[in-house]
Amino acid sequence: MTMQGTVRAYPVAGALAFVLLALPLAADHLNFAVSEPLEQWAPGARSFYLTPGDFAGDEVLGACAYGYHLASIYELLDPSNLVYDTQLGLTAADSGAGPIADQAGWVRTGTAGGAGWNCDNWSSDSPLDSGLLAWLGLTPEPMRALPMPAPWNTEFVDCAGRAHAWCVSDTGH
Repeated sequence: MTMQGTVRAYPVAGALAFVLLALPLAADHLNFAVSEPLEQWAPGARSFYLTPGDFAGDEVLGACAYGYHLASIYELLDPSNLVYDTQLGLTAADSGAGPIADQAGWVRTGTAGGAGWNCDNWSSDSPLDSGLLAWLGLTPEPMRALPMPAPWNTEFVDCAGRAHAWCVSDTGH
């Protein structure tokens, strides 16, 4: 074996020894389950969920659990910065620790609204008024409402219809 071959072997052996020695120590800190409190594995992250129940446009402001509010689409825009609350939210067999796909929920638009918009500021269940539904989808739908980046899809619907609601935590917890 040449000196050059010996020098090359030491960094590989050193890295392997480090991994083998550090792995048991790191494993103790990497064990977590979805049922553990969100703070343990995503400290400071805001959480969100899609309500299991459905609501008409005039009921949606009371849809979210204590510590949560009806989300603006812009609060949910990048779900990778949020933690999905599987204890409160709708889940599916294959949703894991993430949000359910292809289930729509009411969201705020972030606009001034007015008569007929945002279910008349969430006070109307009239089929003449409209509100915004949003859902996460694997396949982008044709643009029907607000132009949103993937993975979100949106559609304006009448306020007499019933839908889930997207809720986001008031602060990070």
